[in-house]
Amino acid sequence: MTLLWQQGGPATDKTSTVATAIDPVSGNVWVAVPFENKYWIFSPDGKYLESWGKAGTGNGQFDFSDHAQNPDGWGAIAFAPDGSFYVGDTGNHRVQAFDAKRRFQRQWGTFGSDDGQFVQIDSLATDGHTVYVGDGERHDVQAFDGSGTFIRSFGSEGGFDFLALDAMGGIHATNPQNTVGAPMAMAIFGPDGALRSTTDLSGTGGMPQGVAVDGAGNSYASIEMDHSPWTALGIVEIDPTGRVVRTLEGGGGDTVTVTSDGDALYATRGIQLDPTIWTYVRKYALPKP
Repeated sequence: MTLLWQQGGPATDKTSTVATAIDPVSGNVWVAVPFENKYWIFSPDGKYLESWGKAGTGNGQFDFSDHAQNPDGWGAIAFAPDGSFYVGDTGNHRVQAFDAKRRFQRQWGTFGSDDGQFVQIDSLATDGHTVYVGDGERHDVQAFDGSGTFIRSFGSEGGFDFLALDAMGGIHATNPQNTVGAPMAMAIFGPDGALRSTTDLSGTGGMPQGVAVDGAGNSYASIEMDHSPWTALGIVEIDPTGRVVRTLEGGGGDTVTVTSDGDALYATRGIQLDPTIWTYVRKYALPKP
């Protein structure tokens, strides 16, 4: 992969970057700065535009830390086609919904392992109708309608929680650091939660982290070392049938987002405040097969 640009916003000693998402209306990329409870917003050509977000427990406020002994920082975000979006408010154990003008609409969730509850939200995806929430401690995916009504959960048998959504409603999910003993893999689930395919990634030399899907249904799973220093090893490209197409070295991170045309990929690295964090986001050009 070819690095197109590397950019950051106003940084402090708490700065790291993790979740990314592309606003489908403007094309701008949003990047979570989790330990500062906000997002940086960049133009597609890498210009820093602004920051948005405020710490707190009220409506429209965020707490992206899971408050563990060695805390992880998240800030998952997913846009609907009309530019409205959902935020995984990890530390407050809830999902918040906003309209395309960033106005708070609703929230749902409490702490726990029952249906509709959350422990560590680390991933979100939506088609504008259904909202899928990946939880890194429950090791499953929960589906909700747009109002926050619980529909179903799935993926727990394989420990799947990092996810992305394809244009046909398929849910592509990886199982980093799962506690159920399942092989490292990427799975594709149908909208009904039924397993369609599983791609074994245990031979990649690391563990899968974030996953993204382009408009053609190809998946891009980021692979990192399964031990310190947790270095990003590259990207595994998987076709819609679950077949590994190729491994792309020289990129990857904790979370990745791909453009719909499959031409470019955004990557971040910084779930924990450790020496491997990035205080920036990178954009790579994806070579054609």
